[in-house]
Amino acid sequence: MSRERVFAFMEDMQSRDVQRLARWMTEETVFWVPPRPPVKGGRRVLALLRAIFGMYETLDFKVRHLYELTPTRVVYFHETTGSLARGGGPYANQVVTLIDFDEEGRIAYLSDYFKTAVAFSPPEGAPRICPEPDPRS
Repeated sequence: MSRERVFAFMEDMQSRDVQRLARWMTEETVFWVPPRPPVKGGRRVLALLRAIFGMYETLDFKVRHLYELTPTRVVYFHETTGSLARGGGPYANQVVTLIDFDEEGRIAYLSDYFKTAVAFSPPEGAPRICPEPDPRS
């Protein structure tokens, strides 16, 4: 079941339409997209996604491997390619994403791990490590 959720979520990410993505969020949703600290709450996550999408002229996601760890926890590997906004040139990265879904199938927690972080610069005073949720809770 989680496998189908991931592909449906990634299809919505591919659309870059925050209205479509809103169906995945709750006020308890946490997104952690380094180098930024984790963001909690559906409206904040959608604002983060809007900002991320604004950095790219084009953006394409291709899921390469997906592993269901539990009925509600998935890790998947994907390639992200595109072009940076305002003539910034091509962008390519490999990403590992961990997602926990809640009982309704919405995203409780999402964390990305980037193969290439050269394109990112951490904000001043950003925490180095943030704990992930305990899967037993």
